[in-house]
Amino acid sequence: MKLYYYVDPRFENFGDALNGWLWEKLIPDFFDGDPSMQVSVIGTIISINMPQDCQWIVLGSGVGYGPKPQGFGSDNWNILCVRGPLSAEILGLPQDKAITDGAFFLSFLPEYAPISKEERKGVVFMPHLTALEKGLWKKACDKAGIEYLDPTADSTKLAQRIRSARLVLADAMHAAIVADTLRVPWIPLVATPNSNTFKWLDWTLSMGVPYVPRLLPPSSRRARMANFLMSFTHKRLFINNGSAEDAVAFYKRFNSQKHSAFPLRLVNLLNKIFSACLKPYERALGFFHIDPEAKYTEAAAKALKEIASGPTYLSSEAVFAEKTAKMKECLNKLKSAKPQT
Repeated sequence: MKLYYYVDPRFENFGDALNGWLWEKLIPDFFDGDPSMQVSVIGTIISINMPQDCQWIVLGSGVGYGPKPQGFGSDNWNILCVRGPLSAEILGLPQDKAITDGAFFLSFLPEYAPISKEERKGVVFMPHLTALEKGLWKKACDKAGIEYLDPTADSTKLAQRIRSARLVLADAMHAAIVADTLRVPWIPLVATPNSNTFKWLDWTLSMGVPYVPRLLPPSSRRARMANFLMSFTHKRLFINNGSAEDAVAFYKRFNSQKHSAFPLRLVNLLNKIFSACLKPYERALGFFHIDPEAKYTEAAAKALKEIASGPTYLSSEAVFAEKTAKMKECLNKLKSAKPQT
């Protein structure tokens, strides 16, 4: 039996990286790497890209970035649970299969048990991976007095820092999921147009919490241009004030389109040209010790501080207890599904 999750060849990404150690802590020596039976776990990974020549068990993963797998629903598939009701709808599953995200299993580890409010300190912010390349979020956080969490850093340390925080500002969805799982208040944010409304709603609906994200201004000139250009491509996944019905309709349109009206390759080229044109301007300002990005980082810092003082989110204890019981049942089913050797 083998774990199936996304591994970025360049760096770790917080949500995906949880898979690399959570399962070994939860069920030591359970996975032997045999690809004849694979388990789809934490991540937006249920898609046509999944191998077809094996048995599948789905445990808390979701759809969101591609058509469903060929042959899905055949005897080769054992669906223990999916991330939420939108994934269940797209996959043609009964709603009782929509439990919650697989990162919920973090709550089963004693070392990640919730701590008291008195022990929690500080406000932390984790951007989505796509906001890192052109954004200056570390600088904005420093100006706001908010701790910056790099989503490519050590995921065990990130999870522990979320556990000990007073509040989590989450552009990265799994920052919110881990916060909720460890019973830490959180606020959903959007820093780029390719923040995936479908997958956020999929998870928030599973936990009975609303999804009304706060929009962040760009933290740099490059981010402003990148966000503007991205809005014209198929990578724009954010739906402002979107409902579950809007998200499902968008997902279906998104996966029926083979080409974007504004190709991503052209966007990348325009971003490179824009960055090249900025460099002389930045060097000139630097000569006079002027920060060319100050107005952007200050605006982003102001927004972060304002948002941190606003309403927070956390699923109810009743919902959390219900999900705990159901996920424990799913875990027991996974254990019993392993072929005997």
